[in-house]
Parts: sequence; C-alpha cells; structure tokens
Amino acid sequence: DDAIEFFGQHVDNHPYCVSAWYNMGLFQMQMGHYSDAIESFGFANAITPNDILILISTGRCYLCIDNYSKAKEAYEEIIEIEPDSIEGMSGLAESLEMLDEYAASTKYCKRILEIDPENADSWYRLASLCIRQEKFIESYEHIKRSIECDDQDSHSWALLAENLLILDQFEEAIAAYDRSIDIDPQQHQSWLAKGISFFHEVDEDEGIRILKEGIEHLSENADLHYGLSALLLLSGREQQGLQYLQLGLDLDADKQSILFQIYPEAAQLPRVLDLIQP
Repeated sequence: DDAIEFFGQHVDNHPYCVSAWYNMGLFQMQMGHYSDAIESFGFANAITPNDILILISTGRCYLCIDNYSKAKEAYEEIIEIEPDSIEGMSGLAESLEMLDEYAASTKYCKRILEIDPENADSWYRLASLCIRQEKFIESYEHIKRSIECDDQDSHSWALLAENLLILDQFEEAIAAYDRSIDIDPQQHQSWLAKGISFFHEVDEDEGIRILKEGIEHLSENADLHYGLSALLLLSGREQQGLQYLQLGLDLDADKQSILFQIYPEAAQLPRVLDLIQP
C-alpha cells in the first residue's frame, strides 16, 4: 500500500515517468488490484510502446481476471515484436487453452519445446490440453515429463494425481496429492480433490477430516468450506454442513456453485436454499 501511494504521488508530479507507472502496476498486481494494474500498465505502454515486460504484465493481469480474449491480444502483440519470446508464447498458449482453442495452444507449446525441451510449463500445458480432450494416456506422459523437468511444482503433482485417478490408480494419485501439498500447503485444489477422493473411495470420515485439515492451513479459502459443506451434507450431517456453507458464503458467495458441483442434490434441500436465497 505504501509503495502504491508513493508511485501514485510520483506519477502525479511526473506523469511521463514510465518506470513509476510500471512499478505501481506491479504492486497493484501483487495486491490483486488487477483492473488498477491494467490501467497503470496502459499508461506505461502509452509512454513506451512495444515494451515486452509491460505487455507480459498486462497479459498476466487479464489472465487473473479471466479476460482471456484481452490476454490473448497482449501476448499476440509480444509475439509480433519478438517471435521467439518464451514468455509471450507461454502466455498465449494459456490464453488459447482457456478459450478452447486447443490446436493453437498446442502449437505454441511445441514451439517453446523446440527452443527449450526442458520447459516444464509447456509440458504441463500439453498435459492439461490432453486431459481436456480426454487423451488421458498422452496427458499422463506429458505431466510426467513436466515433473522430470521440475519436481517442485505443486500444480504438476496435482495434475498427475488427477490423471492417476482417471486411470484408476488411487493409491498413486493420493501420493501425488500428498506431494503437491508437501510442496505447497496453500494448494487448496489438492486438499479439495484428496478429501473428496477419500470420501468416495475409502472412508467418509477420513475425507471430511482431510478437508478440515486443509481449512486449518487455509482458513480464508471459500472453496474448501463449500467442499466440506458438501461432504457433510452428503454424509447426513446437515447442521454441520450448513455451518460450513454459511462460512463459505461469508468468504465468497460467488463460489457457491462448488457445493452443487460436488453434491448437486443439495439444491433440493430447503435449509440450503434458505441460506443461499435469503
């Protein structure tokens, strides 16, 4: 906050200082103020057009707010300036994947790997693209390659676990989720997936315990609260489930769909409807 205030005062006095606009945007991005950061990067880009770093940061902000079309535009501009930019092609591949343009995304991943065969992000992206297209064996091979290149990325271990679950290798999948969590205990998706898997495949109480443990690490994460609410409701513990549903709503009401993804029949429970439709 102090840095943003400092750079804000600086650009008031020196409105054509590109480094001040850019640095203010970086701090705004760090704080999650993505729209403000995009505006700051826009001023920086107006002063110094075609700056790769400014465009990369702009594209990342658009990805963070799920504006994939605008992110695509930013990364395409980078490619026009520097055709072999790894950062540009990587961001463009991610944008294209989220826009369901799988063939184009795959093309850029493969271009990156021609330049850098050990690029873990591109192997990860290829695995993600394959899993979206239900090419599970190919996805498994790609994500294993990603982990060979970088075994300290929690997202890669989580995607490996997802592959293993699809391939009915439950114990190996749980071990991969555990590895993901060991690397990054803040990886809420791994906590959620591991808890749900245990609930359905091994023991309901253990699945619930896992999500409660996840919430101990991530007390402000709405996804885990909705997930735990769903499992409690599924197991017949309605009062406890409603308590966690209320906590989830208090944290982020817009994510309530997670409850119904895990337990669609919850939409038929009168007390659930009373909470989400006051």
